[in-house]
Amino acid sequence: MFPVRFPQSVVDAERVRLGRSGFDGQMQQRPSAAEGEIFRRGHLQLLPADQLPACKQTIISLDTAYSEKQTADYSAAVVLGQHDRGFTVLDVVKARLAFPQLVEVVEQLAATWSPVAVLIESKASGASLVQQLQQHSTLPVKAIQVDRDKVSRANACVPTWEAHRVFAPAGASWLQDFTDELFSFPKSVHDDVTDAFTQALLYSIQVKPGAGLLAWYEQQLAALKAEPNAAPSSDGTEPLRRPFWLMAERRGGKVSSL
Repeated sequence: MFPVRFPQSVVDAERVRLGRSGFDGQMQQRPSAAEGEIFRRGHLQLLPADQLPACKQTIISLDTAYSEKQTADYSAAVVLGQHDRGFTVLDVVKARLAFPQLVEVVEQLAATWSPVAVLIESKASGASLVQQLQQHSTLPVKAIQVDRDKVSRANACVPTWEAHRVFAPAGASWLQDFTDELFSFPKSVHDDVTDAFTQALLYSIQVKPGAGLLAWYEQQLAALKAEPNAAPSSDGTEPLRRPFWLMAERRGGKVSSL
């Protein structure tokens, strides 16, 4: 706007000195970059709800607030589905809720989506929610212990995001609020939905469908039924010995609680 005082060479030098994020804030008067800060625009795959990949499993991830006051942070819940092509954000809830209402929202989401895990960061009201649900429900609650800051957790999700592995239903009522917060993070006023989303995505990346201990036992039992005296090893090269817990069961013994 003032090329005599600020020619292109000066603008370019300031862009280098301030960096992309600082330049947008100082020179463009944007709190966050238009193309996104950590999560950049153009990578989220938006499809009609009836064309989204079928999910093999879903999880619910929660970031809980301390209170329901208008000045407080929000409580946020993100439902994330996992499938062969990546992950789909299926639902997002963001509201200021009293504790009984928060419990009710979690139970309603679980009844709708049948999650394999309900992730709750184990701090403040989150710790109380974990205790409440573990004692008074049959939900698969998992307390999450955070070991790094929010920005580090978000950056760990970027490779999956930029690989176009995250989907969402186009036209969802919550989509605009979800993307507005996500693209402006960590400069957004609130980051509750982003925290719940990154928590869900990191957990889903680390825990593959069918990779748990129960799935391994199911594979072993299927192999034993096919060949009573031996089962193939995990790499298929040599037979495994009959598991001790199965031998005890066959002999009329009891399986140890261990």
